[in-house]
Amino acid sequence: MPGDARRRALRAALGAFATQADLDALLQPAFMPQAGAYQRHLLLADPQGRYSVVAIVWQRDQYSPVHGHHTWCAYSVVRGALSEASFDWCEAAQAAQLKTTSAADLRLPGEVSYTDAGHGGIHRLGNPHAEPAISVHIYGVPGEHITTAVNDLVAVNA
Repeated sequence: MPGDARRRALRAALGAFATQADLDALLQPAFMPQAGAYQRHLLLADPQGRYSVVAIVWQRDQYSPVHGHHTWCAYSVVRGALSEASFDWCEAAQAAQLKTTSAADLRLPGEVSYTDAGHGGIHRLGNPHAEPAISVHIYGVPGEHITTAVNDLVAVNA
């Protein structure tokens, strides 16, 4: 599927998925947040290995590392809100540089974000709020590779 068509399809699917009235009730009891790092839960893996759907539960002050992606990905917030810091890639320094942040960095339920593989969508997600947050992510990797073939950790230019 060409990039633009894939983006539109993923945005539509995640937007509809994230706003289902019963989704929060379905996810909340099974995926209670735990102390330490955020928790990933595989919800669906395409039998042909084309994609995986993952729910991530975030407690207060749990953040991803700064990263790009080895694969395309899309996500939507289902419960709570997430903060997203965006970075530019500096080829000369071989490191990421924080972009100017704004109120647009807050991701609310039903919003959908998409990025292609590479350094064009470097970011850091996290939950700075008191209440737990849940997000649903679709990655272009088989289910058994969600912990190793998704995030491309990058250095950050001070």
